[in-house]
Amino acid sequence: MILIAGGTGYIGSHTNKILNKSGYETVVYDNLGRGHREFAKWGHFVLGDLADKDQLRLCFKTYPIEAVMHFCAFCYVGESVDHPSEYYRNNVVNTLNLLDVMVEFGVNTSYFLPPVPRMAIPSRSRKRRPSLAEDFAYTRSISQM
Repeated sequence: MILIAGGTGYIGSHTNKILNKSGYETVVYDNLGRGHREFAKWGHFVLGDLADKDQLRLCFKTYPIEAVMHFCAFCYVGESVDHPSEYYRNNVVNTLNLLDVMVEFGVNTSYFLPPVPRMAIPSRSRKRRPSLAEDFAYTRSISQM
């Protein structure tokens, strides 16, 4: 089963849809701060926040999670300048919480999507990007080394 942290946002919900249509079981873990509950149409849904490690542990105890995809990063440049501590807390501290719980439960496969750098590349300089499945397979292969 794949945990999709931030699975009710635009990218996370589309990833969830593709994974489910490809035969993967998923659980969406989201606090709905910037996402939409109605976007979690596939798999299981857990209302939770990465800031709460006990809540994360309960999710990992409840579901047989083998891999994690992280889409919870904040990405608005202007907002990050106005509220740097909020961005640090969410993008760094909460990600470390997730990684800590993954280690506790022996989950060593993850995919983290940093939204701003991927979207800021000018289209004329883009080379062919691997598909999500290719990228996920590559991430999985290097984690098993």
